[in-house]
Amino acid sequence: SVEEAAELFELSILQGGCLDPDMPLERFLDELSCDTRWTHAIFLREHLSHWYEVGGHDHEKAAFHLARAQALLQGLVQTPRFSGECCLKVSSSIFWVYGVPQGIGHSL
Repeated sequence: SVEEAAELFELSILQGGCLDPDMPLERFLDELSCDTRWTHAIFLREHLSHWYEVGGHDHEKAAFHLARAQALLQGLVQTPRFSGECCLKVSSSIFWVYGVPQGIGHSL
């Protein structure tokens, strides 16, 4: 299910070592694909929030998944790849395409 996939991506962030703020960028991106783990977890949580709000009419579950997505996004901007000035204004994964912030006005 989508919920299980979201949980597995979150678990892979923890178990894969993607929380290490001192991790070299090459390891973060190339060896561990941490950017993919983070962004997929966020996208899935936001998708679930939308689905429960609009399709499932379960506001409690929608709020839970949105809170998880926001917490993940806050974690993502603490990582080596996204901790710079480029990403401080990002408040939703809608600004992200393939792990790169869009429309922020800064380059990485």
